Amino acid sequence: MITDNQVYTFVKNKVVAKYSGAFVTGSRIYTTEQWPTVSIVCIDSTPISETIDFSETNRRSTFDVNVYSNNSLTEAKNIATVVRNAFKECGYRCKVFEPLDNALDPNIKRYVGRFTRAIGDGDTLNNQ
Repeated sequence: MITDNQVYTFVKNKVVAKYSGAFVTGSRIYTTEQWPTVSIVCIDSTPISETIDFSETNRRSTFDVNVYSNNSLTEAKNIATVVRNAFKECGYRCKVFEPLDNALDPNIKRYVGRFTRAIGDGDTLNNQ
């Protein structure tokens, strides 16, 4: 079964391949000294179905993504597009993909995304 860490690593590698200076983390962030910054956080990884002995056979996987740029909204959107395409390669649906005002500092541009899919017992990532 695909793990959330495999998905995170796949997406992170896609971002870093295109934006080598990007700081990518699996944690929520509120301040950073590195630009651009991408936060990829698994917010849901719950079983959808189980066997009689409670072994997981399917689960729902959902990630929240925040892309921050101190350069421009265009840069944030371009990085977010790389993220969206990487999640699409992993079979995820994009539920949200839009700019969002950054309340802590309006000079920092922010793009947010949410991606979800059901993962079955035999599912694998083709590219890993």
